[in-house]
Order: sequence, then C-alpha cells, then structure tokens
Amino acid sequence: MVDTASSKSAAERRHTLTLGCTGMLSDAARGLERDGYAVSYLCRSGRLPDGSGGKAYSCDWAQETSIRRAAHEAIEESGVSEIVLAWSHSVGQVLSLARAMSSPAQSIRFHHVLGSSVNDPKRKDALARIRLSFSDLPGIDWHAVCLGFVREGKASRWLTHEEISGGALSAIRLKTPIYTIGQTAPWKYRPE
Repeated sequence: MVDTASSKSAAERRHTLTLGCTGMLSDAARGLERDGYAVSYLCRSGRLPDGSGGKAYSCDWAQETSIRRAAHEAIEESGVSEIVLAWSHSVGQVLSLARAMSSPAQSIRFHHVLGSSVNDPKRKDALARIRLSFSDLPGIDWHAVCLGFVREGKASRWLTHEEISGGALSAIRLKTPIYTIGQTAPWKYRPE
C-alpha cells in the first residue's frame, strides 16, 4: 500500500511551519508529517530531527530578520502555512515569527507552546498579557499550549518529551484556545 501523504510532493500537501521543534517537540512535528502535512522546521542548527521527511531552514532566533527570511523561504517552497507550532524560551522570538506570518489575506492557526511559569500565581495575568501581544496581528489565530507537570503520589515531575509532543498534537487536533499538558495547579506541587 502506498502512503499517500509521503507520495505527494510538498507543494501538494498542506503546510505546517515549526519553530523550536527539533528537540522536545520533534515527535509532534513528525506526527504532523504523518498526518499529511509538509513540515518546515525553522531551527538554529539547520538540521532535521531524526526520522523527519520535512525541510530545515536555518535561522538566528535572536534576529527577527533571520526568522522572517527563513519563514518566507519556507512559504515560497511549500505554500502558505495552515498551522504553526512554535516553542522558544522567549515570547519575543515566537512573536517575531507571528509578525512574519501575519497577513489579512490568510488565517493561520498559531499554536504557541509556553513553559509552566506562565501559570505562576506570582505572574498574575501572564497568559492574558502574552495573548494580547498577538491579538493585533491580522490572520493569526493564536492558541496557547501550556506545559505543566505530573503529580505521582507525593512526588511531582516535569513532563517527558513524549508527553509534551502528544499534548501538542492533541492541542492542534482539538483546536482549543488554551490547552494545558499535565497539571499546573496546585502550583505548590510543581517540581523544583
């Protein structure tokens, strides 16, 4: 049996653009490939994760012009992106990508993976402030994917890469505005 997703050229498949998805989110990006998407990886290394059939675009995350150039190159080669999956320790780097993708002529589901600190009660309204920074970008349908932790008995641990990727894929497939992987409350139980 022929796998129709892999037998189609990248130009014939729906396009997903990723930022920061060659490490802990590589299983999620490869899952999107299995779902039939042509996946473009904007990454610092310029290398694809093992087992990927996507295309890597090297960029300097600290430079908005570099992110913009890589995003436009990926779009020229694979078409307008239907979905973006983006992770970075800096909201500014993800915002740079959203600015590069923003257009009133298209709608992009932009899934922004955020660290657990976005739910820290000491950072009141952090998620709302981040959402606001994306709200004025035409065509960007922003979704938050919040990372949490797992409570096991009396101990807690951080999420595994597999749990993070599985949760990110669920968030994309369910299209919910805010999706939390694991738990974030009570905050006092988070791992140290």
